[in-house]
Amino acid sequence: MTFHSDNETGVAPEIFAAMAAVNDGVAMPYGADAWSGQLNASLSKLFETEVEAYLTVTGTASNSLALSTMVPPYGAIYCHRDAHILVDECGGPEFYCGGARLIPLAGQGGKLEHEQVRDTLASQRRDVHHVKPTALSLTQATEWGTLYTPSEVRALAELAHDHDLYVHMDGTRFANAVVSLG
Repeated sequence: MTFHSDNETGVAPEIFAAMAAVNDGVAMPYGADAWSGQLNASLSKLFETEVEAYLTVTGTASNSLALSTMVPPYGAIYCHRDAHILVDECGGPEFYCGGARLIPLAGQGGKLEHEQVRDTLASQRRDVHHVKPTALSLTQATEWGTLYTPSEVRALAELAHDHDLYVHMDGTRFANAVVSLG
């Protein structure tokens, strides 16, 4: 499968109509407008916790900026070998992290597997001569069109947290995953 870029095609007619409907008058920038407040409220309801969204122009910008807040230049970001951040973002995440390394792992259907991640983390050297394990990145939905179930996300997140890693989710197709998983 090839999903290409999130800004490769035109916007869906429904989204374009919604944007046109609110494109009237003056609104404060940088999240101080009424629509950003509505978005935060909707996302908070969906995730059942307080959420504040930071909107960006592209998925690459979103992933790169998010990872740069988590990972130092000497950090390692574990991801699937077909992860969007690794194969489709031209080194953007590594650049914005100041040189952090993406470490690709195998897994069926584009998904990281608990055992593979566990064994990799257990075998990583943690001395000054190696990148420091810092984050685990999941792509939801994957480049293969497969989905992590909530229990799979929970298990991988718990494993990452047990090893003091942050968890990043590339939400390129996250809305599709939410709908598909109900």
